[in-house]
Amino acid sequence: MTKALEDLCFEVRKDILIAVHNAGNSGHPGGSFSLVEILTALYEGGFLNTDPAQKDNPNRNILITGGSHSAALPLYSLLSRYGFFEREKLLEGYRTLGGTSGHPKVSVPGIESNEGSLGMAIPKAVSFALANHQRTVYAISSDSDFQEGLTQEALAFAGRALRSNFIYMVNANGFGLDGGGGGRR
Repeated sequence: MTKALEDLCFEVRKDILIAVHNAGNSGHPGGSFSLVEILTALYEGGFLNTDPAQKDNPNRNILITGGSHSAALPLYSLLSRYGFFEREKLLEGYRTLGGTSGHPKVSVPGIESNEGSLGMAIPKAVSFALANHQRTVYAISSDSDFQEGLTQEALAFAGRALRSNFIYMVNANGFGLDGGGGGRR
């Protein structure tokens, strides 16, 4: 990783801590921290080809995230840095940003899909990939998403039905709220 990317990741982590503090210490900073490098690589590497001036570009790629409480803050930090909305809105109170209540929501510029319930992101991502053959869908799930059978069923289906436009990653950080999640032990 280059020094510039390391510095950006550091700044995103600072945003996460400030946002959590300003929200009355409400948030999931550990899980959010574990997504910083993954999301930074997707945005900085040009994989998502997003542009705030062309939010509805039909050729942009799609990002769907599981572990949505953890995904909101690093996503919002990066999106604010790319000009989708003012960074101050994130730092003043991320829970009021687009009525998010801590989950990524389409009311926030740059977010493709409302996220929330454990296990729902991957089936949704598979559906997006089936419906959008010309676009690449990047899907990130938390290790806790595997506690839901729907995630496993969607991945089994994707293995048979999808080929080149579905890229799946697991954030296996072992930070499930109940101590589980199938991550590191």
